[in-house]
Amino acid sequence: MEWIIAVVVAFEEVIDDVEEAVQNALDNLPTKAQLMKLTKAKIDELAAEVGIKLDRRQTKEKMVAELQKQAKQAKK
Repeated sequence: MEWIIAVVVAFEEVIDDVEEAVQNALDNLPTKAQLMKLTKAKIDELAAEVGIKLDRRQTKEKMVAELQKQAKQAKK
């Protein structure tokens, strides 16, 4: 029974670490001007790192706007 508790505690620590890493990534996203200098693929990659799914079929401007919108919502 103790091993189950140890596993649960370990999972909770991993979840906390992941949540902290995502929050740090959200806090350190590039500015709009910096994002506009990137390729659509790189923008999509940055978004995926913080759990945001973008549609690469959209224009770069729309992708950046969507990334910023979803990042702002995720910070709340």
